[in-house]
Amino acid sequence: MLTIKKTYTWEMGHALFKVGKEDKCYSPHGHNYRLIVEVAREDEKANPDTDMVINFHELDRYMDPLIEENDHKFYFNEDDDRFGGDDGYIALYCDPTAEALCQMLWGRLEAHFNLLREPISPYKLLPLGVKLISLELFETDKASAKIYCS
Repeated sequence: MLTIKKTYTWEMGHALFKVGKEDKCYSPHGHNYRLIVEVAREDEKANPDTDMVINFHELDRYMDPLIEENDHKFYFNEDDDRFGGDDGYIALYCDPTAEALCQMLWGRLEAHFNLLREPISPYKLLPLGVKLISLELFETDKASAKIYCS
């Protein structure tokens, strides 16, 4: 299978609730997140018209709204009453761990890129025949969560 990967970066904060006050991740903090997006064509080859899976600049058009939406935002567990509904604060049904954030991003991208064939603003669909293969979300240079297409 022929795939391409592209890396996107942004700054975002979070606080973990379930770890308890003793854990340093309980305190609000931020990371320089890095997301590696891997896509392929459904026929597993390059497009014969372009000799590419997808143009990297075209992939940016699909990814940039999602990155912009998360840049300088703060995620927290909805059960954590230390945070409110201020602009830039986003409550999740779970702790915003690397694993949970990776799954959330996958779900949003998969829904918009692979499953639906109608554009839902502000996302644009990947061209017909291009599918999401994997996402790897890095919180730090040494810590990441990865999810694959099943």
